[in-house]
Order: sequence, then structure tokens, then C-alpha cells
Amino acid sequence: MDTLHTWFVIVVVAFCLIGLVANVLLIGLILFRTPKMIEKYSKLVMCSAIFDLIGLVCMIFVVPKEVCYDKGDTTIVHFYGACVLMGEEACWTNFGILECIYTVTSCFLCFSYIFRLLVIKSRSPSYAVLIVVCCCIIIPHMVLAFGYYKMFEKGRYFVNNGLGRHTETFGKDVIGMFCYADYRDWLPFSVVHYTLISATIPFVSSIPLRSMVIRHLNRAQMNMSEASKNMHRMLIRALNIQLVVASCFFLAMIIFVINNYGDSQAHWPDYTSVPMATLQNVLAPIANIYVIMPYRRISNLE
Repeated sequence: MDTLHTWFVIVVVAFCLIGLVANVLLIGLILFRTPKMIEKYSKLVMCSAIFDLIGLVCMIFVVPKEVCYDKGDTTIVHFYGACVLMGEEACWTNFGILECIYTVTSCFLCFSYIFRLLVIKSRSPSYAVLIVVCCCIIIPHMVLAFGYYKMFEKGRYFVNNGLGRHTETFGKDVIGMFCYADYRDWLPFSVVHYTLISATIPFVSSIPLRSMVIRHLNRAQMNMSEASKNMHRMLIRALNIQLVVASCFFLAMIIFVINNYGDSQAHWPDYTSVPMATLQNVLAPIANIYVIMPYRRISNLE
């Protein structure tokens, strides 16, 4: 592994370790230090933190770099994480899980705004409803992991049979596994666009939902206690920061699209698209710990 790839792995793993610590701390605070007033909502935060944790573990395990050729016709994913010691199938599977985490995170953010809106309107959903919604968010997106695995499995056939025009450019010189993907083929086209669309729709929906939550809070706060108003404002502030943090995925998506369909000779997009998307899993727990005052006080040992 050359110096550039070594530093790439070090930086990615370092950021992921920070996120792992933050998510473990947040989960611990939720389990043992959650005030009664936000107990139900905290379960949503914990689900999101658990998936952030899984995503960061997968990121450390794969440390992927995406290299695009022929203006998007061919995308090769190089793996530099520990998965290379376990074989290409392990890399494919964990990369697929990582991609589905992005869509699940976006959906949890959207539902958190819906939950906050329902609470303000005194229609707080039951725990049973929360469980059903969480299952409806998680289960459909898990198919993505299988989709990426099959996409890469199909790509292995092209590489092994010399059908990839750029096979000779990475060959034995690359540390890790690689996969060939022709985006004119229905399988990779469907899998990649399903990822992008299923993450974009809930994120975009969160923007008008945010306005609705603030508007309803302004109307209802005359009948609320000061403690209740402060609690709602605090949680809305936390969601607003998460909304900004979630934009990391869409910056990564823009980089991915430019890298695929542009004609740039720069190499920095190869190294930034996937790590940039994972940055939200690092920053979201830090934002929650900082903004949600009961967690912040305890984490500061106040």
C-alpha cells in the first residue's frame, strides 16, 4: 500500500473511531440517563445511533475508494479495510450494508420530524406504532445489501473474463478487492439509483416537515408549560442540526455523480465520495449529545 492509500486509511479510520465513541456514549446516555419527558422519543434517537454505529463499523471494515472510468460506464470499488483478509464476498456484503445505512438514516430523520409534529399536536404514537414504523424503515432497505453483493458478483465475471477495459490498470498493484460495474446494465443501475432515490425523498421531505413542526409549535406553545416549550425547542434544534449533518450524504452524492459523468482527471473524488457520506454517522451523535441538555450535562459530568 503506498503512502497516499495509507494516509487515506488512517484518516478514515480515525474519524470512524471518533464516531464509534460518540455513538456508544449516546446509546449509554439514552439507556441510563434519559428523562421521562423524552423517553419515547429517545428510542428513535437510539435506533438511529445503533445504525450509525453499524455503518461506522462497516466503513472501518471496508474503507472503500470508488474509481470511475468511461464517464460512468465503469465503476471500480477498491477495498483497503480489514475485509480484504476475509475475501471479496465479505467486502461486498459490508459495502452493501454501509449503503443501506445511508437510506435508513435519512428515513429516521424524516420520521423524527413526523414524531415531533404528532407530539406537539398531542397525538403521540404508541410504542407499538414506533416498532412497526422502525421495521418498515429497516426491512425494505436491507435488500440493498443483497443488491450490491449480486452487482459485484456479476462484475467479477467481467473482470475474470477480461471484459473490463481497465483491468490492467489495477490488477496486482491494488491492495484489496475490486468490482466492475457497467451502469448501463439494469442491476447496478437499479441498485445505485434505488440508494440515491430512497435517501433523497425522506431528506427532501424533512425540509417542509421542519417548517410544519415550527409553525405548529408556535401555535400550541400558549397552552404549554415553560418546561414543555423548552423541551420541544431543544429537540427541534437537535433535528435541525441533524438535517444539516445529513446533507453530507448529498454532497457525497454530487461528488459521485460528477465523478461518474464528468470528465475530470482529478483523483480526490475517488477518495471522498463514500467517506463524505459516512461523515453524517460521525457528526449526528455528537450533535445530539451537545444539543440535548440532559445528555450534555451528564457527559460533562455536571
